[in-house]
Amino acid sequence: MKIRFIVKIAIAFVLAFFISNAAHAYYSPGQPTGFVNDYAGLMSESSRAALENNLSEFQKSTTTEISVVTVTSLQEDTIENFAVKLFEEWGIGRADVDNGVLFLIAKDDRQFRIEVGYGLEGALTDIQSRRILDDVARPKFQAGDYDGGITDAVAEIEKAVKGEEFAGKYEPTTPPSDIFIIIIMVSLAVFYLFAVILSAVLRKSKRWWPGGVIGMILGVIVGIAFGSLLYGVVSSIIYGFIGLGVDYGASRKGWFKGGGKGGTGFWSSGSSGGGSSGGGFGGFSGGSSGGGGSSSSW
Repeated sequence: MKIRFIVKIAIAFVLAFFISNAAHAYYSPGQPTGFVNDYAGLMSESSRAALENNLSEFQKSTTTEISVVTVTSLQEDTIENFAVKLFEEWGIGRADVDNGVLFLIAKDDRQFRIEVGYGLEGALTDIQSRRILDDVARPKFQAGDYDGGITDAVAEIEKAVKGEEFAGKYEPTTPPSDIFIIIIMVSLAVFYLFAVILSAVLRKSKRWWPGGVIGMILGVIVGIAFGSLLYGVVSSIIYGFIGLGVDYGASRKGWFKGGGKGGTGFWSSGSSGGGSSGGGFGGFSGGSSGGGGSSSSW
């Protein structure tokens, strides 16, 4: 009973650990005053006005709402989380078809992202979004030509939405680093391995320390995903305790096969700034995104 309690506490600790790292510091940059909201002041007034007019006309002809937003800093948030939250707050795209696109640029962080609404994920894929960022926007951003980079990237987004072929040259790039997705996938994999796959092997042995060793190894892997030695040490200790508990429960108590000595399994116990407005902009229409798109840096 004490071991079972310790394992539950350890699992709760791990979940709290992930949640604390996933709860980013999103802040609202303000309310949209047009399709182009240049809070970081990256664009010239003439380019911003021209792009605003272009996006307004594009919305009228296709109903697709493309929003360009620049911010000075993400303030320690990830650009993926910031984009999703901003997309949700503003409701970019029509609510009935979710045909919105957000092109977000964080000046000081030197990161940008194309966030795609549910309804356009088939037209503007993650791969296309990454190619637009890396092959079109990045070279001009690195040269300090923000006007050209933003305008050309938007032009390619519009082509993708209309089903036209990408104009740039394809060069394989490293997949985007999305730490939040990595954390979730690793944590789900770890729990699945322990609770289902490893338990079937561990319960055949009378020893219950190997689970702790496996847990520590998996903890190091999670730490590498975070990119920090400190995370590796902490997660290896946490997963080591979980591994010990799972191994003990599997080999001594039969928790993961539907019932131990008491007739109930372990999992069954308990209760089940500076925006520009163009003519005709009346706000976005309430669309949403599911995290589609891509992120990169320059």
